Amino acid sequence: MSDERLLAELEFESGNYLLAAQFAGYWLAKDPDAFAAWELMGHASLKLGRFEEGIDALEQAALLKPLADVSRIELAIAYGVLGCSKLSCDLLMLLVVSGNCSPSDLLRIAVGLDVVGQPRLAVEACRNAGRKQPGSAEIQHQMAAYLLKSGQPVNLAETLLHSAVKLEPANIEYRISLASLLSGIGRRNEAIECLRHSDSAQLASVRCICCLTRLANLFFGGGEIELAKHCAAQAALLQDA
Repeated sequence: MSDERLLAELEFESGNYLLAAQFAGYWLAKDPDAFAAWELMGHASLKLGRFEEGIDALEQAALLKPLADVSRIELAIAYGVLGCSKLSCDLLMLLVVSGNCSPSDLLRIAVGLDVVGQPRLAVEACRNAGRKQPGSAEIQHQMAAYLLKSGQPVNLAETLLHSAVKLEPANIEYRISLASLLSGIGRRNEAIECLRHSDSAQLASVRCICCLTRLANLFFGGGEIELAKHCAAQAALLQDA
């Protein structure tokens, strides 16, 4: 294995996508037909938000040999981000109907379908994932979001979120999603109850300023002043950062 390949792969695995792309470029300078180099360059570029570069690299890789499903998914999503919605949707649905994708791949496909404004199809991708991995809290959590976006009855999403919380009670993200839904339909006391026993470490793990602001308002309105202060302070810290 060349030094350039080793360094590119190590930097990518470490999340240093800029360096990964640079080393992939050095790798390609030595071997322009290196499929793995083009593929890694594509993924690193997409991680950096360089969608045109990422698409070009993955297309170059596809000219050398067929892409793996994970690369086909990311390429299709990138097309959607750049406005090629129909192409993106068609490619993603081809992967769904193939029946070969893993549950995690299907959840990623659902994200892509949502990006191009197809939450109903995203629900179908989640259903397929659920058939392959019954009892997955993450699949239920993600499906609930797409059900709400596609205008399905709220009680369906609520049932899924209750199930996700029951399966993984320590997951604060699931609790916040359920609390947000309950608060939005006027059931504030139940929403607060979802989060009342969350400890400071769990709340501190929340990195979404909007979520923390909503929680602060929810707690304040329900008389949970200390929890409201904690969430407001956490949101302020993130805002300053």
